[in-house]
Amino acid sequence: MNALLRFLIRLATLAALIVMFPVGCLFIGISYENVFGPETKLPVEGEVPQFFPLLVLTPSNDEVGYDWEVVYFRDLEDYRTEHPDYQFLIPDGLSEHFEDELGENTRAGTGNYDDSSLPFSAGLKVTQLAERRQSIELRHRESGDTVNTAWYEAGEKDFKALYYENYFGPGAAMGSFTVGVVAMLALYLGLGAGQFVATRRRRRAATEQINGGME
Repeated sequence: MNALLRFLIRLATLAALIVMFPVGCLFIGISYENVFGPETKLPVEGEVPQFFPLLVLTPSNDEVGYDWEVVYFRDLEDYRTEHPDYQFLIPDGLSEHFEDELGENTRAGTGNYDDSSLPFSAGLKVTQLAERRQSIELRHRESGDTVNTAWYEAGEKDFKALYYENYFGPGAAMGSFTVGVVAMLALYLGLGAGQFVATRRRRRAATEQINGGME
């Protein structure tokens, strides 16, 4: 009975260690990224970054009345020339519409990951600051793994860049996860070594006790 109980305890311990390994890797990786990772959201000082994304609207004849497009700052001057009726300001009552539509018109939103004509993913958050002024957070992942996020104030024909973030999404995550894996392996090796030493000491003490009793 004692042998069966020891076996079950060892089996449960092994199962717990297997389950805890990926959880521990993820926890340590996230903690490492939060504490030691580089600050990726940076204030825009001086020139606006070339890949600063902006949501630009133009009039249309559809039910909503506007077409939209995500334009990087590097292409903005050409876009303004081609579309002089552009605007950055999102009309009253349409913020939620564009927030939903921007996320849906992506490969992630449609579930069609082979459609290279769509960006991989995108997100939009609009906050009204004043009657003709809005705070906008725009995240845009065109293709591959590079994600560009912009925070800016928008007016009718002008904008003020506040913050910008550009990072290699999965690459950064894999780097942090690797740190977690190394840390968990070191922890498990330490626990294993400690268990080995403790077992050796117990066996040595038991042997010495037996030998002492035979003298």
